[in-house]
Amino acid sequence: ISLADDSTAAQANPAGLVLLRRPELFAELRAQDYDTTTTGVAATIDNPFFQGDVAAAAASDPVRSFTPAFVSYVVPFDRVALGFSRLESLNTRTRTLNLFTIQGLEAQVEIDPVTGERVITGYQPVDFQLAAEADLDARVTQYNVALAVSLHRRFSLGVTAVLGTAEVLGRVDNTFVDNAGPFFTEPTLDYATRIDDSDTDLAYNAGLLWRPADWMSLGAVYRKGLRFVLSEAVGEAGVRAAQAREQFGASFDNVLHAPDSYGAWISFRPAEPWTILIDAVRVEYSDLLDGYIAGLNRISFPDSAAAFTVDDGTEVHFGIEKIFLKGETPVAIRIGGWSDPDHRIR
Repeated sequence: ISLADDSTAAQANPAGLVLLRRPELFAELRAQDYDTTTTGVAATIDNPFFQGDVAAAAASDPVRSFTPAFVSYVVPFDRVALGFSRLESLNTRTRTLNLFTIQGLEAQVEIDPVTGERVITGYQPVDFQLAAEADLDARVTQYNVALAVSLHRRFSLGVTAVLGTAEVLGRVDNTFVDNAGPFFTEPTLDYATRIDDSDTDLAYNAGLLWRPADWMSLGAVYRKGLRFVLSEAVGEAGVRAAQAREQFGASFDNVLHAPDSYGAWISFRPAEPWTILIDAVRVEYSDLLDGYIAGLNRISFPDSAAAFTVDDGTEVHFGIEKIFLKGETPVAIRIGGWSDPDHRIR
């Protein structure tokens, strides 16, 4: 935020674009290679009502990708700079599988008409498996136009207009197997959902940059998150599809809301050619729950009353830059780190 002095400033802090002295083209290519991840938990239960084992497992298999993640071109004028950029903020293709199994003996219970207490009359075997298999292909792309104006040689303002597009193609098939019963001994569809939709939205970034001294600069920025509304359908096929459609409807709107954020901090040069940067950014992760549809496609049957929460958080960024002055073109090397607050939806 406080050191926004190249064409990436259109995204970080558009006020910094006025620091450029000549046109600049920037391109970032992103290569992503993933391993298949698998997690699982298991427990043994031994009480009067159930004796047996329960287990849950999840596996994810993302697809490798190589894409132009960010491209920016900036043209500076006397006291104004104009920038154009494209940012691919999300590009993912993945397949996931969630499993839940329960095996053991379950008590058969009747209510005593006199005392009202539960009375165990026997036991029956339980061998049940629930599975949710999903495919997701999602992409969010931003097209940005940035304008920065120098109001004073030490103070500038900037704004970026953002046009965002979202394209999502996905499916979830929820199945079950009841190995202990006379029916459903093969994988059987419980209910399924499908999403094949796209949407666009407008947002903006606004920032300022103040250099009270040659060796210090202060910056601040506000970023409005994009908000997309995407339609998802609950299929008619499945043992309990009618119940799922009754709770959630034959189709419903999913909201994909990127969190709003704002931040400020400082950069300073203790000695040439070094620069130290410290930023603090507040991220409103609670925006993720805007229009959040809870309880559908979970490992047990849907529950529209299921409650989820997520905490807003503050990221702290720290970095060091060194500029090498050899020839006519300076070369800058930056290294840094940041804190990542817990922002899991739970």
